[in-house]
Amino acid sequence: RFRSRSWGQGYHLSSCPNFRGHLFRIIREGLDRAATDDLNRAAIRAIQVDGRAFVTGTLWHGHAAIRAAFDNWQTTLQDVHILQFAVTHVASLL
Repeated sequence: RFRSRSWGQGYHLSSCPNFRGHLFRIIREGLDRAATDDLNRAAIRAIQVDGRAFVTGTLWHGHAAIRAAFDNWQTTLQDVHILQFAVTHVASLL
């Protein structure tokens, strides 16, 4: 269910290491890789401040990425939707 195509354009699912964690990047047309890295770092901070979801930053193939981990057995699809809304909302403000 956590697929970038379900989020629409502007998101790239970077990795699917296992069913509990995903890496993704916010992509904007016209931004080079360095600016896209800056955008993703800013998004990580803004999502954490927003408080609806907690994500961490990482590097994927040398570029900034957002890590979302689902480690609690009680995580539901609604939790994923909350994360999705928080990410898309924050991204729209940046």
